Amino acid sequence: MRGALPCRHQSFVKLRAGTLIMATLLRRALYWSLRFRDALEVSLASVQISTETAGTTSLFRALFQVWRGAPAQRKVFVETVLDEMSKPASFVATLTGNSMAPTLNAHVTSPFRPGERLVIRRLSRWTGSMDTVRGEVTFYRRPLAYRGDIVVVKDPEDGSRRFVRRVVALEGDELVRDEEETSQALLRLERGQYWVLRDNDNPIEEDIQLLRERALEAGTASADPQANAQKADAPNVGSGAALPAERLPLAQQINLLRILRRDSRDFGPVTSDHIIGRVIYAIRNEVDHGRVRNSGLSMMRDDVILAVELQQLGMC
Repeated sequence: MRGALPCRHQSFVKLRAGTLIMATLLRRALYWSLRFRDALEVSLASVQISTETAGTTSLFRALFQVWRGAPAQRKVFVETVLDEMSKPASFVATLTGNSMAPTLNAHVTSPFRPGERLVIRRLSRWTGSMDTVRGEVTFYRRPLAYRGDIVVVKDPEDGSRRFVRRVVALEGDELVRDEEETSQALLRLERGQYWVLRDNDNPIEEDIQLLRERALEAGTASADPQANAQKADAPNVGSGAALPAERLPLAQQINLLRILRRDSRDFGPVTSDHIIGRVIYAIRNEVDHGRVRNSGLSMMRDDVILAVELQQLGMC
């Protein structure tokens, strides 16, 4: 019949289609196995296990201890696993400001304006070590993040604040201040601690000066510094709370800028409880988007999660 493919070409097409189907099924199976392990680890953190055995333990031993525990404990554990499995492994959030430029929001010139949308993988916080004094056990697993990872963290001093920062030091690392003749150790990170910094390390005084110039042009800055300070101390109520940051009094803009530029040099090391997720993808617009460069180990672990959930977002 005219237009029909030869048998060998038909066999090749079928083989290729079968290979793609098998690859998709394998990817989905690996995706759900990773999701299930993460759900188990998160659920272990939701139950309290008592033991008299010192030392750390494995995931399987921890599951065995939960299963032989009280029925109420098993119920909480199972409900948490099912709840975690029902959630996507990642979520999308918009990054504001240029604190992570030039890696992220390189095109954003104002520290208050939104920029790229980020795909953030949720991370489980099943970490820690045994507390033999109180008889309580939390289980130690692989680090939540690695050096070079870009993560979303909660401000240890105000849990309502969220920052995107890069992990530059892990547990066991010593932070050193370099001086002309000697290097002085300032801090040694304990287990489960991370030192996170912003990528944009330009002096904050330059941004403050730019804010002053823009405020003078817009006529929102007073020539009297004390008057600006009084405006900054006034509470934001009514319509004032909804004002864009650029329209706030100058002193409030400066205070907000200092908050947005905070990192471990301001609030110290963060722990696993402060890390919400890892940034794995950046979306600038419909045609300009791509993967975020993290540590090699983290990128390898995020491959399957990213491939499956980008399809759900319609990005591939």
